[in-house]
Amino acid sequence: MRAMKDLSGLTYRQLAVRAEERGDVLPASTLAGTLSRGSLPRPEVVEAFVRACGGSPEDVDRWLGTHRDLTRGGLHATAPKDATVAGDTDASGAHKGEPPPEGRKAPGPRWSARGRLIGSISLALLVVAGGSLAVTRLDGDETAQAHVAGAASPSATSRPALSGPRPGVYRIRSAASSLCLSEREGESGGRVYQATCAKAVPVYSVEPVEGGAFRIRSLHPVFGYGCLGVTGGNPRAGAQLMDDYCGHRGSAERFQLQPAGRARYRLVPAHTGACASVPGGSPTEWTPVVQLSCRPDDPGQLFLFDSRPPPTAVPSITSN
Repeated sequence: MRAMKDLSGLTYRQLAVRAEERGDVLPASTLAGTLSRGSLPRPEVVEAFVRACGGSPEDVDRWLGTHRDLTRGGLHATAPKDATVAGDTDASGAHKGEPPPEGRKAPGPRWSARGRLIGSISLALLVVAGGSLAVTRLDGDETAQAHVAGAASPSATSRPALSGPRPGVYRIRSAASSLCLSEREGESGGRVYQATCAKAVPVYSVEPVEGGAFRIRSLHPVFGYGCLGVTGGNPRAGAQLMDDYCGHRGSAERFQLQPAGRARYRLVPAHTGACASVPGGSPTEWTPVVQLSCRPDDPGQLFLFDSRPPPTAVPSITSN
């Protein structure tokens, strides 16, 4: 299932939306939890997932048959051969004109209209074996206030002095346009644009991690906790920033926050050393925020962190 999701090029949010369009219930948090565990998912989750990935009724029947075999102990059952993973061209919410990623293990661009799960994939290995997808989890009783309040971790005393803003909750504002990082209402993919600060969603929690870097957590009122990063871990110039669930983009969701004077910072994704940019310092609302080569004279690469109170409630990724 993890391989099928990767090849589909769809985020947890997009799969949840596609499932709803097909009359199924597949919360993004449920799917994220399912793919992070080593136990068999419920059959209704498998059914909704395969349909959301574009599987035909025959594909669904084959996957459910394999699920039954695994439940009975048939650990060598395999997923259906040549199972189609199709994506409607208007379902991904892709930003038009983004170049296809390079260096990806999955064939084709992340936001391609169609892909194919080729060959025989062992469902037993995909679901039962230890997973490589790490999904950040929160205790069900943990509140947004407790999560972002900056409680010291055991390793906090060994970290180097921070060069970025203090840990806390912020709106991230372009110094060039005075617009804030925001997702766009009506899009499910988590892509990040600049928008009027008063209506910008989500706010972000800045948290120090190892090596003097930062994790920038998105605190979304609908989709819950996530991480700001670069779409699909794409290393190419022009790749758009994106909020998604944490843990599957590696260093593409860690940032160096480089001081640039007068409380301004450059946001530098750790996997490329490029700079988060509003191209040309555009003042236009809904301009995509992308990664570009860092330039000391580019005002579109400077951002301010405007402190905000922590949200009173953020859905947990573990809530179903």
